[in-house]
Amino acid sequence: MTDTPRRRLRDSFSKSPTFIAAGTEIDGDIVCKGTLVLAGSVRGNGRLHANLNLSAGASWHGDIAAESAIVAGAVVGTIRCRERLEVSASARVEGDVEARSVAIANGAVIAGQVIVTGQSSALRFDEKRND
Repeated sequence: MTDTPRRRLRDSFSKSPTFIAAGTEIDGDIVCKGTLVLAGSVRGNGRLHANLNLSAGASWHGDIAAESAIVAGAVVGTIRCRERLEVSASARVEGDVEARSVAIANGAVIAGQVIVTGQSSALRFDEKRND
């Protein structure tokens, strides 16, 4: 075990992400090399070479592949993360989720399988921060 303190996933996201604002609708696949913050809606698949922050009120209809993700909005499709996935209490996912480590807030809804590819099982937690 390392002496490195455990940090919340949100704290590790890059400081200059790509934003898709609330009210913006994208119809088509997305490929993104940096962190993506989604507050609007996407209808298509996503291949992200970094992280995804899907805000409360945002929606994504399609499959998502990312390095790590925080999901607080609605997803209809599969979410696959190479590293970490955090599902917030406000999240609604209709599809399977898969990551090396998975943290699910109490109140989140996942209508699909939760697949953890690492050695730990999925972690359940109570959200204490509002950011």
